[in-house]
Amino acid sequence: MLRKIDNEIIINQDFYGSYGLYLYENKTDNYFALSNSFLLLEEYLVGKQNISLNKDFADNFIISGLCSPSIYETLINEIIMLPANIIIIISIRKRNFKFLFIDYKEHTVPIDSEQGQNIIDNWVDKWGYIFRSLHKQTDNLAFDLSGGFDTRISFSILISSGIDLKNIYIKSYDDQKKNPAHIEDLNIAINISSKYGFKLNDFSLDNKGIIWSTEDALYCTLYSKLGFHKEFYLKTRFYDRPRFVVTGFGGENIRGYPGYPIEKYIENISSQGKKIDGYEGIFYNSSLRLCKRSVDLLKREKNYINSYEISSDLYSKGRTRHHFGRGVVEAFLANLYMINPLLDPEIMKINFNMEEKNAHDLIAYIYVRFAHDLIYFPIQGKRAINIQSIKKAERLNNKYKSYKIKYDANDNFFIDIKRKSPVSTPIKNNNVNLYLKELFKSSKFIQNIHKIYNNDVVYNWAIEYTKNTTFYPLRHLYGLLAISITMDNLFLNKKYMNKS
Repeated sequence: MLRKIDNEIIINQDFYGSYGLYLYENKTDNYFALSNSFLLLEEYLVGKQNISLNKDFADNFIISGLCSPSIYETLINEIIMLPANIIIIISIRKRNFKFLFIDYKEHTVPIDSEQGQNIIDNWVDKWGYIFRSLHKQTDNLAFDLSGGFDTRISFSILISSGIDLKNIYIKSYDDQKKNPAHIEDLNIAINISSKYGFKLNDFSLDNKGIIWSTEDALYCTLYSKLGFHKEFYLKTRFYDRPRFVVTGFGGENIRGYPGYPIEKYIENISSQGKKIDGYEGIFYNSSLRLCKRSVDLLKREKNYINSYEISSDLYSKGRTRHHFGRGVVEAFLANLYMINPLLDPEIMKINFNMEEKNAHDLIAYIYVRFAHDLIYFPIQGKRAINIQSIKKAERLNNKYKSYKIKYDANDNFFIDIKRKSPVSTPIKNNNVNLYLKELFKSSKFIQNIHKIYNNDVVYNWAIEYTKNTTFYPLRHLYGLLAISITMDNLFLNKKYMNKS
């Protein structure tokens, strides 16, 4: 959110900093530039300031399965990503800025305390109220339900909200050909739907909208997530009516993910670099350095009780921010609103043991208190809720009064969204994927990769990946695309700066 008050510009972010705020600062020249798009800022600086490639970041981004783990670095050494928990105040007259830090009280309230109980109940009340309000005002609303942990947590709130499940759209995966693992997800979701008496995938959302050109569709993806997230969801249109989808985004953070010490987490991230022949040591060491710099920053800002907490913070402030935050922004640009109860800072106040064997304490309590029968369904991937966590949840739930829905007489969380497409000319159809496939074969693209990786090994590795997977097969090529675009900008910048 951006506001102008008197002689100041004030910029706030959401809890996870979904857009990201990117800062370039040249203290020698008293110059700074700020943007909510990394790529826009990178392009803006071309011909104006000296910028250089962050090789550690680039190496790690290539081998990352989905997104960068870094909490502040970017593909450009001189551009940093600001933390989400700050308010930026820019003085127009003095042409400088300052930060105000927000303390969200993360993991400070014990789960077994009365205050913790109230936070959890109030969190469910709030989101139940939002669900009922949305349901009353629009039929363009869907709830995700998979066979995993996270959508099931949001589904617990839906069950406790009092909404008739027969009258809403609850959807599950229908892309089993692309990802065979989703067959198990769908089967579990079908069993849950039978238990609660509703039909899965029985409705649909309004798909009418302005179809974007290939360039405009790419614009929305590249400027929102390039260089941080490797699955391009490529929205091809701006929907006429706002679409709302309730998700399980961020559930890993309330089940203590990754659940092991920071040393093991960093090793797991870095060891991905051993997959590319000839570059094993290079990519491994680059990733190791990148992660350790993020951890050093975390330790300077907070006193951690144990190593598990550091792992959890590195995951949430790095991967979660990039994974879910960028996806939320990409959807928003197409008039699609991802509703994410598990990214609410209120539930992040709850403190629980983050060791793997105890990391289910909070989610087990949510299931037991608000949708008890959900604990009996299996979890996709032969996983299960920890038995000890369920027993703890039962004891804690018996300690307090049973939950009762707090209906608001009006339930009038008002929706009044009237937006225009952020990009220009509508067309009858487009083929973004075909355009990208041709781009990835182009000599210019390959030459850009050769500028930093001087043989075909890295490029061929990314190409080979497309042949061996059906679920987002282009992800590693998208990683190389981020580097290719940055190399183009660095080449132009060197050319312009040499002339000046």
